Amino acid sequence: FARRIQERLLPSKDGVKGLFVDYVYQPSQLLSGDIFDIIPLEGDCVGIYVSDVAGHGVAASMMTMFIHHTVRNIAQDISDPAKLLKAVHKQFTKLDLGVDRYFSLLYARYNIKTGEFVFSNAGHNCAPLLLRDRRVEVLELHGFPIMTLRKDLDFQERTIWLKEGDRVLFYTDGCVEIMDGHGNMFGVDGLAALYQAYGSGLLEDLFQRVMKFGWGEQKDDYAMLLIESEMPVSKVSEC
Repeated sequence: FARRIQERLLPSKDGVKGLFVDYVYQPSQLLSGDIFDIIPLEGDCVGIYVSDVAGHGVAASMMTMFIHHTVRNIAQDISDPAKLLKAVHKQFTKLDLGVDRYFSLLYARYNIKTGEFVFSNAGHNCAPLLLRDRRVEVLELHGFPIMTLRKDLDFQERTIWLKEGDRVLFYTDGCVEIMDGHGNMFGVDGLAALYQAYGSGLLEDLFQRVMKFGWGEQKDDYAMLLIESEMPVSKVSEC
């Protein structure tokens, strides 16, 4: 029952005009500590995030539901990604769950018409990958995870401009920490190389190529979220 709830919290693949959306979601157990979402905002903007909760099972899955509810509510009032992360951290500390409970969260605000893509990172060590003209750029930005160990956190923002046909891949660490039979980790470089070679095709095909690298039992959750701009940019619209 909890797994069905988690799956139904996932965003629609065809719910945003002008934005192509696809994703892969595969828990290591019945329940996942990974979650992502696409949130319609005022104007021509959407909020996009990916989050990875420490741990697995029931406790981690309940945390994903907190994240889903909290981010959706805050995003309606706070448009700046860095301020949104700060507000999420404030709400999380009120739960007083202990220092062993924490999660990473990367949140972006994307204006579909202008192409403005502003993002902020709370400890998510899997930087988004931008595929443009068959070349991949790793969108690096660092920050502390959402945790109770620190009562006050500030976050930075980074802005890029997407154009029609650009693809951005969000993912969680299971997709890069997967190991082969010799103990070699796939890594961000491995994913970036694969994305550059096959990222213009179907996301499921890319995911299966990642899985072919792995050996043995699945030990972590896997989540990939792909967005692609389908509209020519304009200079008129604002969030």
